[in-house]
Amino acid sequence: MAISVPALLDSAQTYASAADSSNEAINLLQIVDASHAYTSGYTRRNYYDSAGQLPTADSSMEGMITLVKGTQAGGLGNGLYLCTGTAWTEFYDLDSGDYIDPFSLQGSTSGFVAGGHYTFATALNSIGTYSFGSSVTLSDHGDLISASAYSAPSNDASYGYVHGGVRTAPVPNPSVDRFSFSSSTGGTNVGSLSFSYYYAAGFSSPSSYGYNVGGQGQTIIPSFPSTYGNSIQKFPLTSSTTSTDIGDLVVNVHRQIANNSTEYGYNSGGTASPWSPSPTAFSAPTLGPSGPSWGPGSYGTNDASPGTTDFFVAVRDKFPFASDTNSSWIANLNPFRSSGTGVNSSDKGFFFTGYQRTSPWIGINALQHFPFASDTTITSNGLLQTVNTYPAVYVEGSGSSSTDYGYIHGSRGTASYPAITSDIIRFPWSATGGGETDVGDITSGYGRINATGHQV
Repeated sequence: MAISVPALLDSAQTYASAADSSNEAINLLQIVDASHAYTSGYTRRNYYDSAGQLPTADSSMEGMITLVKGTQAGGLGNGLYLCTGTAWTEFYDLDSGDYIDPFSLQGSTSGFVAGGHYTFATALNSIGTYSFGSSVTLSDHGDLISASAYSAPSNDASYGYVHGGVRTAPVPNPSVDRFSFSSSTGGTNVGSLSFSYYYAAGFSSPSSYGYNVGGQGQTIIPSFPSTYGNSIQKFPLTSSTTSTDIGDLVVNVHRQIANNSTEYGYNSGGTASPWSPSPTAFSAPTLGPSGPSWGPGSYGTNDASPGTTDFFVAVRDKFPFASDTNSSWIANLNPFRSSGTGVNSSDKGFFFTGYQRTSPWIGINALQHFPFASDTTITSNGLLQTVNTYPAVYVEGSGSSSTDYGYIHGSRGTASYPAITSDIIRFPWSATGGGETDVGDITSGYGRINATGHQV
């Protein structure tokens, strides 16, 4: 009996069109096999031992689905992957048995706070979570591998990533750890940074990469100047590996505000050292119409060398997720600031407070935003109101973003260093001055600063 190949392919196509999330993972692979079985010249491999073995994604593989199943750190990356033409995206996690939602900058259900400290020498290892709402209560969600402060955050749809920072003061830590949003089993190590930095900025891309950007890398020894980094370190969220240095920032900086769109990572302000490099090293023709701006106030006492001077900067730059390249200068921040918090709506990045100088300590009591579509324009949302017994300064806090609100948690809540608050502050994306409210506390008995913020 003759077999009609076109009829078989038509049948496979009909089956593929009817597939949905109720299909078993093996059925999805069978659809792929059937659809490609008679494609002329098609060479495929549907099974890989690790996500790191996946071929470089390109347009010729767009739409391909493959299985990754092997012995990886923390079960990292075991699942089904779809090639988008530019990247491999995991859409089904074999370890949890869950389908993975598409990448989103905002969470719909919960915020998370990981690590941080309440004195310089007392770092925390706890992970807390709370449900987004007008009255929130922080619940225990397990522990990081070890206490960690000054770390940077990244996220995908299923996990929060905590990278860099300080574990044993004052030595920078190179680890990349992650914790599950759906399980309180705690953190696991899934990689490391090429360069160990704390006070760096963290970013996440839709193509499942995390970024550790800038930061301070020098062990804090009084006889040596600070070493502030300008590296853009990139690492996959789907495999256990070491980060790659893919480019440089416009300035060597730490404590900058991080904002994240689906296309770019934005760095705004921060603190730079006269050693790396000095302000006189920059000129307007190479960086834009007016070049980067350095704040007239000094940082007071340098972290590494007492009596020396750091500079607050107003530089704003961005780097693309679609290519591995240097950041580019886009505009200046006004006013210049350091140690503020960045949170993101679907189309805007928000700056929440920050220091304007530290000798004496002066905080910026303001909320500003810029549209991702026109990232050079900054709009003020107005001054913040006093939401507790302290002036509303809220610096060195962590942030989480929901679909409708920005949340700021665990910060210095007074203009007088070093008072620390445990408040969770919420403001709507449409907020004007005084639109923020105190909706809960992140800890009982003490505050927490320099933690990482996440959302799902």
